Amino acid sequence: MAQTVKASPVWPMLLARTAETVIGAFTALVVIAVGYVRKYSEVV
Repeated sequence: MAQTVKASPVWPMLLARTAETVIGAFTALVVIAVGYVRKYSEVV
């Protein structure tokens, strides 16, 4: 939020937020997949 107070280039912030979103989504999918495999191991 500190970057919204001072004018700064948009691309570095956009790239950082995109990277954080991709990492978060990938982590969530891994957690879901591991949970699914543990619960339904006979299907997999």
